Amino acid sequence: MAEWQKGDAAWCYINDDVTYEAGKIVELGEDDRSVTLKLASGKTLTTERANVLRANKDKQDGVEDNTFLRELNEATILHNVGVRYAKSEGGIYSTTGHILIAVNPFRQLKIYEEAQIKRYLG
Repeated sequence: MAEWQKGDAAWCYINDDVTYEAGKIVELGEDDRSVTLKLASGKTLTTERANVLRANKDKQDGVEDNTFLRELNEATILHNVGVRYAKSEGGIYSTTGHILIAVNPFRQLKIYEEAQIKRYLG
């Protein structure tokens, strides 16, 4: 794995409620165990390197198959599934290879309307 550098995009584990927040590396600890990040919320946080995961470039947000993500880790999968969920139709489904990830939309989707159902009745 490549070494961290100042300016690298990263995901930082915050806590069990927030989970991860996006940020950029602003300082690397001399002890090689800590990292300081400027988070998307505007806060600056110093934490252990173990709490920091690499982020993907914005242009990769919303890909259908998570295996196309350059950086594949817990934070990037959660982010990508969230971006897809925010899309209007069909964004509740993502894959990682042959594994389907489905998010309950808690709303009706056009992909389940009568015309669509009749296509599969045979």
